Amino acid sequence: AKRAAGVVEKTKDAGIAATVLAECSRLEMRLLELGEEQGQYTRRMVSARTEAANRLEKCLVSALRANDPEVVHECAALAWSLSLPLLQPTLRRHVKRLLLACAKALEDL
Repeated sequence: AKRAAGVVEKTKDAGIAATVLAECSRLEMRLLELGEEQGQYTRRMVSARTEAANRLEKCLVSALRANDPEVVHECAALAWSLSLPLLQPTLRRHVKRLLLACAKALEDL
């Protein structure tokens, strides 16, 4: 999957939707690299998820620009999975903007 995402990214003829899906796959793989730390509330986990949330927000904007509902849905689903551990009262601020953007995007579909 990592190699496929890289190939799509390098191909100049790949559409916006394919590029966004490749970036989503790359973000998901980066989170899987956390391993057991993924379920623990460590500084590394929070920072990795926060960085992924920021990048995913940009992917969501690109998915909206591509006007592809399936890609928007995929971004929103990944955003929810990514944000779920960060919905603790002290960590919500890191994903609030992303979740609001997802809700608006899904509503506009």
